[in-house]
Amino acid sequence: MLILIHKLSLFIAEFIMRSSKILTGIVVFLGFTFMGYQCSSTELTSAKLYIQQKNYDKAIESLEKEVQKNPQSDEGYYLLGYVYGEKGQYEQMVDEFDKSLSISKNFEEEIVASRKYYWVNLYNKGVKAYQKGVESQNEDSSKIFLDKAADDFETAIKVEPDSTDTYQNLAFVYMNKGDYDKAIDPLESLIELTKPKVNNDIMGIAEAELINKYGKPNSIVVSKYKNIDATIYVYNSINADIYLDNDKVIGFTAVKDGDKSALDGYRYLGEILYERGVKQQSEEDSTAAMQTFDEAIKVLEEGRKYYPNNQDILLALSNSYIAANKLDVAMDVFKAGVEAEPGNQYYRYNYGVLLLGAKQYEEAEKQFLKAIEIDPNYENALYNLGVTYIYWGTHLNKLAEEKGETSSEYREKYQMALPYMEKVVEMKPDDATVWELLGRVYTVLGMQDDATNAFNKADQLRQ
Repeated sequence: MLILIHKLSLFIAEFIMRSSKILTGIVVFLGFTFMGYQCSSTELTSAKLYIQQKNYDKAIESLEKEVQKNPQSDEGYYLLGYVYGEKGQYEQMVDEFDKSLSISKNFEEEIVASRKYYWVNLYNKGVKAYQKGVESQNEDSSKIFLDKAADDFETAIKVEPDSTDTYQNLAFVYMNKGDYDKAIDPLESLIELTKPKVNNDIMGIAEAELINKYGKPNSIVVSKYKNIDATIYVYNSINADIYLDNDKVIGFTAVKDGDKSALDGYRYLGEILYERGVKQQSEEDSTAAMQTFDEAIKVLEEGRKYYPNNQDILLALSNSYIAANKLDVAMDVFKAGVEAEPGNQYYRYNYGVLLLGAKQYEEAEKQFLKAIEIDPNYENALYNLGVTYIYWGTHLNKLAEEKGETSSEYREKYQMALPYMEKVVEMKPDDATVWELLGRVYTVLGMQDDATNAFNKADQLRQ
């Protein structure tokens, strides 16, 4: 699986600290809401007394009479919403609040505060249930907690539909449960709410066209961009810094302040769709699989526009192209990426993967070597360069056997693979697959003791 599950622990403490301040303010604010009874109808006065007594059923009876008698009672609907919130009937709460706001904005501030209050409660409950679910050693208990977390986040979304954190966390809960199909809707919503408002379409346009498109920037500064003294146009309205040289756009930063919500949305949605396609393919439903791969490609291509250097998106995109039998398209895309950004190790790596899949070993070797030159500790590139030499050597040996000959190059390629596989096993000492592949290399090179140790290590890790 490509899917990597994230946990929420990194920001839970910060969020709860922030939430506690919100809760305190809202409780005090709501306390003042019911202080005065002057100029109220009998039904409203009775309802407020019942609310203070926490007799919510009676309060609802009085308020239903109020809104029947006075369909324009903005306060009646507001109080109905409040009572339903106290009873934990959040869908009814939202409906009544919406009715109040459709009549007037008199209680807008109170409604906003109430919705935030209940959203915080539900969100925090979801976080706690999620943590218990992932920490539980009992499978049944874990499922119960994760189901509870999903319910809390789903309800929180109904209360505050624009809360990006809730969509993201709901998707993570479903992915932890293995319910990848259910994670699709929250991921799609997350993308729509958080995707940047600028993409590669602006590359190369002139300053005048940029200003015509987005207006004047909030500020202009000069700074280094790819070793160029670039002019940076800072646009708060589209959440982007746009880099210009010689009055033309040469690059941009689409998301500031470390906000990667849209990135997570594109990445995980693309990977889920890809994995769904693989499953459909294994079930011999090729038509459905091709449609799903096309959906994955659409999502990942859009994500690449905003995050052109994200290796997870690029990897999932190249896998989806291959699965959809669009190897030529994939080759063109990543070759163009390499030509446009020759110093981008991720484009080099993904282009190399495609070349390796096409059995163009010499060209794949060049791309992986270049990626490693750019980043000497690029683990995936090191591994796949080793794999390239192994496949290359095996291919040469097969050709020689077909001719009834012995290939001297066969062992040479395996010898070339050796230092890269040994470096990878140092970086990933707990990966049984790497140890087994290294054992094969040792075997071909006649290093029997090393081969035995490598195979034993692989067996131990699989136990």
